[in-house]
Amino acid sequence: MKPMKESDAEALRSLSDESAIQRVSIIEALLRAQADADAILALVKRVGRREDAVVALMRPPFSFSEHEAQQVLDMRFADVLDERRAALRADLVALRDRTD
Repeated sequence: MKPMKESDAEALRSLSDESAIQRVSIIEALLRAQADADAILALVKRVGRREDAVVALMRPPFSFSEHEAQQVLDMRFADVLDERRAALRADLVALRDRTD
């Protein structure tokens, strides 16, 4: 796992508690989406419209919140690479340590 850059750590420390909790939720959603990228891509192709994709991602088996679904749809293909997952996990650990 790549060490977190000091500027990244500073940005995380500057978040309010509420913002940190929201960021944890988004990071967890992105990690779940990365793990299920093939199924999500198939769903997006099948529904064809962003609005419909958001609604579909809010239903089981995904059950994302609306905001999480929007963030998932904004992911890039590069976001499923191991280095991006590692960076998200490092951010998640730092945020959880801060909010616990």
